[in-house]
Amino acid sequence: MIQNKAEINRLFNHLADNRGYTIIEMLFVCAIIVTISMMGMGAYSQQRKFGMETVCVTRLKQIAQYQESFRDLGDPSLNPDASYGTFFELQNAGFIPTTYSDSDTEAHDLEPFIPYYEIVIVKSPTALTEDPDRNQYFVTAAPIGAPSKNLRIFMMQEDGEVYFFANNYDGQKYVWE
Repeated sequence: MIQNKAEINRLFNHLADNRGYTIIEMLFVCAIIVTISMMGMGAYSQQRKFGMETVCVTRLKQIAQYQESFRDLGDPSLNPDASYGTFFELQNAGFIPTTYSDSDTEAHDLEPFIPYYEIVIVKSPTALTEDPDRNQYFVTAAPIGAPSKNLRIFMMQEDGEVYFFANNYDGQKYVWE
């Protein structure tokens, strides 16, 4: 029990000496936290970009499977020439659900088949083959709506091999592995 004024003063002086951390100590701790966070953000954004591109390649390979199934389709009313199909022909044949769109734009109310990308399927490209009468296709997936993500352009030919362009401008293509 506190009995006199001297004991009260001693108690308050003791409390005043244990005020907490100084501003320098707090700034130092904050600087450490910010530095560690910034190191982690670089790795996180790279992994996120790689994840988006992996989804794109996976969906392109699904399109290759849909194309083969569409070409081998036994229903002549849906595919009379036994050729490959466009995105909408694949949807009409039931391979791609109608809840998907071919691009990730605000103009579509549907979910994009490949997020952050626009898909273009070209049938019978004579520039890619020595035999222009042979049925062929190629698919390009170009990033849209996410320029800050620095995503790569992808292309897949009939053989199912997926290529990407290193920086989207030099024209040099590489095989995705």
